Amino acid sequence: MSMKLRDAVTEARTSWQCNYTRIDARWSLKQLHGLYHLILDNRDELAKHASSEYSACANEKDIARLVGELSLHIQDAHQTIARPTRTASAPLLGQLEVSRQPVGVSVVVFGPQNPLHWILGPLASSIAARNVTILASRAPRSDPTMALLERELPKYVDQECVLLVPSFDPANLVEGDVDLVAIYDEIREPYLNNLSFSKTAFFDTSNGAFNLAIVGEGAKSWSDIARELQGASNRLVMQQDRLHAVFVREHDINALRCLLPLSSTETTFSDSLLREGGDADFEAALLSAKADCRLLVTLVGSVDQAFDALVALSSPIRQLALLGPEAGKHEDYARAWLPAQIVSIGSVYPTTVPV
Repeated sequence: MSMKLRDAVTEARTSWQCNYTRIDARWSLKQLHGLYHLILDNRDELAKHASSEYSACANEKDIARLVGELSLHIQDAHQTIARPTRTASAPLLGQLEVSRQPVGVSVVVFGPQNPLHWILGPLASSIAARNVTILASRAPRSDPTMALLERELPKYVDQECVLLVPSFDPANLVEGDVDLVAIYDEIREPYLNNLSFSKTAFFDTSNGAFNLAIVGEGAKSWSDIARELQGASNRLVMQQDRLHAVFVREHDINALRCLLPLSSTETTFSDSLLREGGDADFEAALLSAKADCRLLVTLVGSVDQAFDALVALSSPIRQLALLGPEAGKHEDYARAWLPAQIVSIGSVYPTTVPV
């Protein structure tokens, strides 16, 4: 099933022109069911080949999340078969019948990450859209994940519409060859030429960024805050989603301290930012806590001091969650001035987007 990129593009284009994904309204539904059974039939091997960074429990949780996403795709496919068009309104045009159409030949590129969410998730999305899909990876054919895919995919999905390319060289991908490119990797450098394509999207899957929270002003339920922090920093949460540190004002800390686990293996308290020149100590403590899967609770004199520490942080920030009843008043500043990919208000959310 695996092949070189040029051969895969030629075969994919032929499959698209033959309408294989469109001639049967139930095509995507059949493929999604096949992918669903592939995951269930090979869950132990999938968990074994998942990133060693995660515990066995975390890998099982990731499988469950992927199965849940597949179920949503299957439900949507059933609805689309029952009702291919949907009504929408537009200014000046009135009521319109709208239908979703595939883009054509889609390339899903993945790096050496967890094979569950970043490979099979995008594949499910592309199948649900009724695209002909090329799965490509910089990993060699001998890689355990690639070997598993090469062995199992032909048993469960359409071989003419789902193609596998190991040892993928991004330099060989020409913009006009395909209709959509989605890249899931930790690094951009190998794909710099591809990122100039008009139909290319890059999704950063690295674990290097931090997820942080600030507990702001106003009367609040500290038990609710503590429950939110514990749930988001749990060791079973994937590293990309896990909360790594929370800033708490100095005069609020006693209300929170008694509600968080006192074990040093779960929670670490730091007052480094209350000392002059403490930014470097704070970042070192943050890196250490993240490596040990501990939540770092950092004391600050004010929300502004927390913002200053974030501006000085050299590491990237994936999510900044502003907690508390008055969190909204800091939103504009946070979005304009802080180096955070995501700013969430009122809660800590998973940052790994369903695919």
